[in-house]
Amino acid sequence: MKKLSLKECKKRCAELWDWLADNPGNTKNKWPEWEYNGGKYSMVINRCFACEYTLPKPKYIDDFDKINCKKCFLLGLWFNDKIPKNIDFDNYTPCEEARNSPYKLYKNFGVQNVMMNLENTKNAEKECSFYARKIADYCKKH
Repeated sequence: MKKLSLKECKKRCAELWDWLADNPGNTKNKWPEWEYNGGKYSMVINRCFACEYTLPKPKYIDDFDKINCKKCFLLGLWFNDKIPKNIDFDNYTPCEEARNSPYKLYKNFGVQNVMMNLENTKNAEKECSFYARKIADYCKKH
């Protein structure tokens, strides 16, 4: 697989997150567009087109140390477009650690609650959908 362009990564990222918004409670690995699910897209690192874009070349599926978060096209989203200047990207993963990251909130408060079948599953599904849509919309607008 050749390295994907920024435009193509954003398009695929938006497709993935739109699907997650429409199918709350599902995880990225269940997206029907992955080849292993009968779809058209090869697997990318972290099942994330933003992470894939930061790699020096494609298909470092297990080389997580090659991800360069500083080059992530979603970086502004993780920090509400106010990216701190003093971040040590070697020891910090913004999508999972930034306080208001929609991905962090999607993963921690939405998907986990839905998968555990907690009492408030409907609320968790709404949260999943809300945060997934934020990510998809950001891909489309930036």
